[in-house]
Amino acid sequence: YSTRPVPPEKYAHEWTLTATPPEAAAQQDFLTVLAVTRVAERRGAAKIELLPGRNALAAKVMAGPDVHLVLFRRRGAEGPLEAGGLECDGTAASVSRQGAEIRRAFAADARRVRFEGKQLFGSEQPANWSLLVCPEGKLVHVSIRQAGAISLAAGSKPARVLLDGERADATFDSAAAVIRLQLEPGEHVIAYGPEPEKLASGPLEPVPVRLKDRIAELEGYQQRRAEGRLSYWWGQIEVPAADRYRLSVSGWQGEGRPALDLDGQPVALTAEGAPAATVWLTEGKHFVTLTGRGSLRELDLAAQGVKVRPARMLPKDFAPAQAVVIEAEKPSAEGNVKGKIMEKVGASGGVAHCCWDTAGQWAEWEFEAPQEGDYELLVRGASVYDEILRSILLDGRPLSSEVEIVRFAATGGWCRTSDDWRYFLVTADGKTPAQIHLTAGKHTLRMEQLGGSMNVDLLVWQPAQ
Repeated sequence: YSTRPVPPEKYAHEWTLTATPPEAAAQQDFLTVLAVTRVAERRGAAKIELLPGRNALAAKVMAGPDVHLVLFRRRGAEGPLEAGGLECDGTAASVSRQGAEIRRAFAADARRVRFEGKQLFGSEQPANWSLLVCPEGKLVHVSIRQAGAISLAAGSKPARVLLDGERADATFDSAAAVIRLQLEPGEHVIAYGPEPEKLASGPLEPVPVRLKDRIAELEGYQQRRAEGRLSYWWGQIEVPAADRYRLSVSGWQGEGRPALDLDGQPVALTAEGAPAATVWLTEGKHFVTLTGRGSLRELDLAAQGVKVRPARMLPKDFAPAQAVVIEAEKPSAEGNVKGKIMEKVGASGGVAHCCWDTAGQWAEWEFEAPQEGDYELLVRGASVYDEILRSILLDGRPLSSEVEIVRFAATGGWCRTSDDWRYFLVTADGKTPAQIHLTAGKHTLRMEQLGGSMNVDLLVWQPAQ
């Protein structure tokens, strides 16, 4: 629930899987398929089909154009695994394809793997094996405990074979359509095909990060995948002061836009022009990760010098009058990370909007102003944090020319056992109430977490005094 690491003993259970056998039994095998959907992909749910198999628990997973066949050995079963056209004498195997083309395959503790009658892998000794098929050729990883010969599906005689980056002496068996080579014990990478040199994964040149006269570097690595090359850059950046920063990816050349993560949270980049984003950074070090199918020249940071204004904590017995009151536990919209509606001592209606623990977390509330005029904004909150920063927008814009970021303070508790609520008045300078002009009718108020957690009970608009 947060970018801060959580000790294992404090992990919260995210889900509980309950499996019920059709009949009572002393023991039962289950095959569990976890279908992960990434937020950015927005693709349909995978279709999962359990398959009958010999000695195997088997499933076919269909996700878009990809079809994955997976086999696991049943408890105590002896003999080869067979299901869906895949055969293996190991403990587990899989094959992935698009149409009739195999894209990936894998086997554990196997001497042989066949698919639809054709040999994919053979070994004199049990081995762990994986296959990645690319336009430049085939990339194989093999882990073998004892020296021995292996055979790999080739289709036709490859132009070159590389073993651990060096030219290898391999023989081609045209009858079986495989190449054969001898391996020493250990882990090996084998590339073969028309351009095996282009199949290697490896480090990239560091990318500079510029902030005025400060220069840092992001390390880089490029990984070969079936659908192309995927590049990663990562590292720490340090900013001298808390501010809103413009982050620009300069010199990007590649397929689509790169993906940016900041302190473990995804950041949306602009769709037009150079990829860029505006982010709030606290003083100190932050961890950046960029991922994409392309290359870049550098990462640029520029501070925007936003105005942070402290909200004034009002007396404990303060109560607004003639005001538009918004119940915080009834947002009209929230981001991917959502708050929790929890019972709290002294809260209006007994509940409040809580668990504002993650940077970038946001919520919106729609409300109607009864008449046009200048208003003051009050927030009823509770927290133990000494500094709480929130971006508050009205209809997508800052509240006023004087207020862009609002700072709240600790009230002494979370209202678990005592009434710790206090009203905060948004100010233009720490003392004078900010004058915020509202037209009559519907508006949207948006609050985004930039630092520190705070429970929110009410948001109140009162006519300016």
